[in-house]
Amino acid sequence: MANTRSSTKGSPASAEKQKSTVQSKKIEKELNEKKKEQEQEKEQEQEQEEEEFQLPSDSDNSDNEGSEESDTELAIHDDIISAGKDASSETNTKVSNQSGHTVIQPSSGSSAYNKSDKSDSGKGKRGVIYIGRLPNGFEEKELRKYFEQFGEITRLRLSRNKKTGKSKHYAFLEFKEAEVAKVAAETMDNYLLMGHLLSVAVLNSDKVHEKLFVGANIKFKVVPYGKINQLKHDKKKSKADWEKLNKNHINSIKSKQESLAAMGIDFDINNL
Repeated sequence: MANTRSSTKGSPASAEKQKSTVQSKKIEKELNEKKKEQEQEKEQEQEQEEEEFQLPSDSDNSDNEGSEESDTELAIHDDIISAGKDASSETNTKVSNQSGHTVIQPSSGSSAYNKSDKSDSGKGKRGVIYIGRLPNGFEEKELRKYFEQFGEITRLRLSRNKKTGKSKHYAFLEFKEAEVAKVAAETMDNYLLMGHLLSVAVLNSDKVHEKLFVGANIKFKVVPYGKINQLKHDKKKSKADWEKLNKNHINSIKSKQESLAAMGIDFDINNL
């Protein structure tokens, strides 16, 4: 009788244990399935990003267009820096504006860029400013957020290196109104920002060419060239591709063997 009672008492506990083990196994399966699904989703997202990558704004044009554009940009950049050096040698007048910043204004006739044409000063005309000596990390987002305190920005373009995508530390901003651009240039020229003295000047209409704002207002995206080349290299090759590679390899060995023979070196490359 004692044995039968103990067996009847022990049976519900063992059943509960079995249920708990079954439930834990189910939970583990569900977690594993969720992990697999998440990994698959991540892989799909990475593949989509690789397929839908965008080249930097500068590289959308041909090489010739890019070279012309960079040359004109550098010319503007160099002219403004040289004009700033000339202005610093002359007498400068300090004016304190309403915001409390001290603005250094060059004497009259020192810079052609700080003077705007009469045509630019009219209402309804847009004003373009050059911003140089930008610090590291101060890029499109920061430029827009900071300079929007002066007025509405219609176009913004930070010059970047085509290969690396890194900032060249100068940019061009277009304001909706020319007067706003003038105020922004006067206020921010020689302004100390993150250890850098900014060089800001208004560009005359003859300096604003068509390609100055090519790729403006486009979010910059770094192109993963290493990953792209790796995928291209690891891509499955057809029989024709392998034959082409083998043919090229044989031709390169032949050419090297001939060049060695021409130099009078008796050596067989095939023995390597």
